[in-house]
Amino acid sequence: MSVDGSVTGQFPLVYGTFAEGIVAGPDGNLWFTELQHNFVGMPPWRIAIGRVTPGGVLTEYPLTPQQSAGAIIPGADSSLWFVWAPLGKVTLQGVISAVGAPGIAPSSITPGPDGNVWFTDATNNTVGKVSVAGVVTTFPLPAPHSTPFDIVAGPDGNLWFTEYDGNRLGRVTTSGVITEFAVPTPGSNPAAICLGPDGNIWFTESSASQVGRLVLSGPASGNITLTVPAAASKGGANGAFFHTDLWLLNRSFATNSIATLTYRCATGLSCPGNVRAVSLAPRQSTMLTDVIGQTFSAPSTNGAIEISWTSSTGPISAESRVSTPLPPAPAFGTTVPALPITETKTRAVFIGMASGGGLTSGSRSNAGAYNPQPVPADVTFTLHASDGTILGIYSRSYSAREAYQLSPNIFDLLGVGGTVTADAYLVVTASAPIFPYVTVVDNVSGDSSFLNASDDEPTP
Repeated sequence: MSVDGSVTGQFPLVYGTFAEGIVAGPDGNLWFTELQHNFVGMPPWRIAIGRVTPGGVLTEYPLTPQQSAGAIIPGADSSLWFVWAPLGKVTLQGVISAVGAPGIAPSSITPGPDGNVWFTDATNNTVGKVSVAGVVTTFPLPAPHSTPFDIVAGPDGNLWFTEYDGNRLGRVTTSGVITEFAVPTPGSNPAAICLGPDGNIWFTESSASQVGRLVLSGPASGNITLTVPAAASKGGANGAFFHTDLWLLNRSFATNSIATLTYRCATGLSCPGNVRAVSLAPRQSTMLTDVIGQTFSAPSTNGAIEISWTSSTGPISAESRVSTPLPPAPAFGTTVPALPITETKTRAVFIGMASGGGLTSGSRSNAGAYNPQPVPADVTFTLHASDGTILGIYSRSYSAREAYQLSPNIFDLLGVGGTVTADAYLVVTASAPIFPYVTVVDNVSGDSSFLNASDDEPTP
């Protein structure tokens, strides 16, 4: 279908008549499930799991047993998982296998931040998870007859689900701790649930003719936060000194605003005073020179800065610039944006990674990340040559709200510091949404460039 609503392609099924779930697969194709009919007196028809290319080439893989398949999602093992008997998965080559344990009856499934497939089970009043090896763990809901219905992974590292008959939303940690939140509308029967672009949980109230929102972050929480993922007041290689200047603007024409700045000092460094408040009159802009060394009184450190304000005041714009050396001397520098939580990523790619083969010519590439989540995140940095060859892999666990820049630069860290290139690329993956970053620094001038993180395709 085109953007004007006209249908540009239809692709008939060979087996089943009732197509059900559909999802984009890690191979760049669309994968879908089919339902069995329930017509009295009619023998069952053949049903399958289907794959259709963007060009419309359709392939179906028959199911055995011939039992309806429902929701379908991509799994951490690059297979497609679907609700079946009780669960099934299909490889990208079309090999289908049953997964799960006798007695469970999943109704909705979602990929979890821990690499497991999570599900709701209304029949047994539980939520549960299945590992890629097929190990099932279930967690009973606190109240009976709650009817867990739909489920989604949240930006906080937890899973969120609806309780249709319980009239509640539920949160379950990856270790199985369940907390419930009542929906204010009586008898609303919350059904579908999703993560909104504002970082909050949205859901349908199927018996109340309305949609609802459970606030996790963003304007609805009464508090808004932007994050500068990389800031410094610290010496670097080749004797360069890098510092961060921060600009703030109160865009309101009528109200004063207070920006609360929180400095998340990098692991292993001492930062005694990490919270500061900056008052801004309507339409006032201010520049905080060397914000780490002077505003936070934390010289010789680096980390991330969170800028927060209440939505009843503001709104506030923020921008930062990393420069060398300090004013008033002429300086080189690069803008580092202040990002909303919606810009966090679980998979990103940075192009233009550079290495001069040493510190006397060319450039070096510094990589790091800030984990804004209240739970740890496992992060992997994979460096590739321009032809896709893997030059090295580095992994570490980032604690909750931890900022950390890899040291030394990514090429030296991975033992390929002698590489001379200007067109390598870096893939960063994480078990929870994070702010990854890369800065490329000219070894001769000290000038730096902040690379933008692009979304990347899943590994096939």
